Amino acid sequence: MTTPWEQLLLAAGLALAIAMVALRLRALAPSGAIVAVLMGTIVVAAGGWWSGIVLVVFFGSSSLVSQINRQSTILQARGSRRDGVQVLANGWGMVAGTLLYSITDWRPWLLFGMGAIAAATADTWSSEIGRTSAAPPRLVTTWQRVPRGSSGAVSARGLLASVAGGTLIAVLAAIGLWQSSSEFSTNVPLIIALVALAGFLGALVDSYLGAVVQEQRFCDVCNGRTEANPHTCGNPTRHVSGMRGFNNDVVNFLCVLTGALIGLFSGIL
Repeated sequence: MTTPWEQLLLAAGLALAIAMVALRLRALAPSGAIVAVLMGTIVVAAGGWWSGIVLVVFFGSSSLVSQINRQSTILQARGSRRDGVQVLANGWGMVAGTLLYSITDWRPWLLFGMGAIAAATADTWSSEIGRTSAAPPRLVTTWQRVPRGSSGAVSARGLLASVAGGTLIAVLAAIGLWQSSSEFSTNVPLIIALVALAGFLGALVDSYLGAVVQEQRFCDVCNGRTEANPHTCGNPTRHVSGMRGFNNDVVNFLCVLTGALIGLFSGIL
């Protein structure tokens, strides 16, 4: 039986090892690795080992699907290596949920965290796997064809990936809760369904906000639209549409919040 301090040190060691692997694979920037270690340590210390496993599955699967597009000509806003802000925008809900659970001992907070990470997983899988679709994607608001990598674009492959990612987290969440408490034993199917829904709807909110209000910029050097400033080529970009300051990190935060609130609702039922 480990003491709380031993669990904390073990969690920190495991999180550090995983972050080092992600750094080696160039899935995380140094700032992203630091934030990931802190998040992993907090989640395990506050929510237990099963919450940590779910977080590892998110980071591991996200890093894996990101490798699909490493050689792609479609560049993400800040490249394929996630920095500290990006990691925090995706993982804050899991940290908040486990911390609130540790303070209140109210188990629905765990599902707040699970719904949050389901949304982050669904969104990441949808974005990365959707980019591999042979057919051009469609804008979620108008259903018109748009170039690959456009904010708010969706594809059949991406939507299926979103469902798969959210469902994976939902199943893991239900198993963990079922093992730890009889309180949720009769609601396992409902929890799986609602946490999977949290993932899918969170990713859909991400696409909608990306199409409607997310800041869009233009690189005059590369002659292309982007979400970054500066562009991945290193040159400054100019604002062309959307709400200034409403960038991809803000969109990710709201995507995760959507999933978290649905997850919390599933725990209350």
